[in-house]
Formats: sequence, C-alpha cells, structure tokens
Amino acid sequence: MESPTLISVWTFDEERRQEVLDAINAILNDLLPEQPGFRSARLYQSADGNTVVAEVQMRSVAERQAVMELPHMLRAMRELRAIAHTNSNLYRLVTSVEAPD
Repeated sequence: MESPTLISVWTFDEERRQEVLDAINAILNDLLPEQPGFRSARLYQSADGNTVVAEVQMRSVAERQAVMELPHMLRAMRELRAIAHTNSNLYRLVTSVEAPD
C-alpha cells in the first residue's frame, strides 16, 4: 500500500487530557517531521475533549514501520499507551468530496 494514512483514535480519562495532548503533539511535531517518508500529520479533538484522533501520512508502509521501530519512537509510544488507550489502523483514501468553487 503506497501513501498509507495511519489513523489512531486515542481515549483517556478527562484528568489526563492535557498530558495526552502534549505527548501526542510531541510525537507529531518533534519526532515525525524529521523522518524519511513523512508527509503530514493532523490532530483532532472530540467536542467533549476526551478523545483525539491522530492522522499521519507517510510515503510508504515500510517507512512507517521503520519509524515505529526507532528507539525514541518506541519509548514515546510506550509512555503514551501508559496514559491513554488507542485503536489504530492503516487506511487508503477511497473518496474525497469538496464543495464546488
């Protein structure tokens, strides 16, 4: 699969909200952009604030896997999973609809 999009849904206790947001932002802003194959990342927060969705686009599955095996990434993810639960999967875009100009 080329250009996979990793979508991770993170849930956590309300009192850990800022800690989780800080941890995910550190990964998205500090660790990922310097990695080969990185394309983009987005972070969404639910209206109630207790769920966030991280969207990460990489050039290839192999590059994504290589990033996830880096010691500093393994450590960051282990720390994040200690304070939040995740459901993650790779997706490919099937349809995109935009408003007409």
